[in-house]
Amino acid sequence: MSEKLNEKVVRRLKTAHQEGTDVTYWDQELPGFGLRINQNGKVSFVLTYYVHKNRQRRMTIGRHPEWSVIAARNEAQELRRKIREGIDPLAEKPQHDPLLRHREPGGTGLLHPDALLPVQRIMLRLRAMESMENPCCWSQLCTCSISD
Repeated sequence: MSEKLNEKVVRRLKTAHQEGTDVTYWDQELPGFGLRINQNGKVSFVLTYYVHKNRQRRMTIGRHPEWSVIAARNEAQELRRKIREGIDPLAEKPQHDPLLRHREPGGTGLLHPDALLPVQRIMLRLRAMESMENPCCWSQLCTCSISD
């Protein structure tokens, strides 16, 4: 199906979506820009493009309703401008965002330490000290300063 995506169309497509199927609806006006509804009914805006003339890539712009159709279309236009300049948007995405939780196998599920503010680091150290049985190790944990 190909028609210009807008909020009304998104609501209609989401209502008509059958659970258990993944489907993508493409925008009629902006090549590669589309709306993907996954098997759980989650709606995301995507951009499909080619790099090196033969490698197809698909990038998720964002979820609806956090992203409006207009905002997602504007982002897709900006990404397409970068693609025309020879920039692969997926290649320039950071491989590790410290604000994201660890997702690798065996990950802790905790925030990456680089994402913590100094006060948060101090609080984590204090919590660790409270749970320690041997008080002589406490000084080793609390070696932080306000400038951390």
